[in-house]
Amino acid sequence: MCSSDLLREFHDGRPWEARPAVVVDALEDSFRFFVPFGTRAVRAIGADGGRLRLPTGEWGHGRSAPSSKAVLSVASTVRPHAVLAIWDEGWIPRCWYVNLQAPLRRTSIGFDTTDLFLDLVGTPDATTWTWKDEDEATQAVAAGLLDDGTLGRIRDEAEGIASAIRRREPPFDGDWWAWRPDPAWAVPDLPADWDRG
Repeated sequence: MCSSDLLREFHDGRPWEARPAVVVDALEDSFRFFVPFGTRAVRAIGADGGRLRLPTGEWGHGRSAPSSKAVLSVASTVRPHAVLAIWDEGWIPRCWYVNLQAPLRRTSIGFDTTDLFLDLVGTPDATTWTWKDEDEATQAVAAGLLDDGTLGRIRDEAEGIASAIRRREPPFDGDWWAWRPDPAWAVPDLPADWDRG
């Protein structure tokens, strides 16, 4: 497959974050993406120019610095998660990252989702896992962006994915940390119409 596409998070019908990615391949009910070192994204910012954490009030957009990390991810089209293997510079494994999000939706310029605020982070050997952004999830519930029932379901989803990674179930049965991109792949750019509805 190997083409460049746009991954976007939406809130309230507006793009919250957008990043270009290489589509590595399509699996049964998911896609695998690669975001290389040096990729730049667009993120939601407040009036002060600072990055926002929750989609409340008004926001604009700002471009990020070139990424110092590389990411290989698999995102589901039917279940509420994406799983990321993240490397620091020099291809040093940093962590597993389970991002809880709405199932991917295909668009004419890429894939859209909605972030569900809570994340689970694991060590490269997948033996130790910690919750990330629990405070944001609590604030999202208080703001009416997420309900307690959904929060409980996505916690269960993340714990199930962590168990699948530990047991090396497909698509985590190969050595993700040994994976490398084709050297001919360029760092993808944001398209001019990244914010198209």
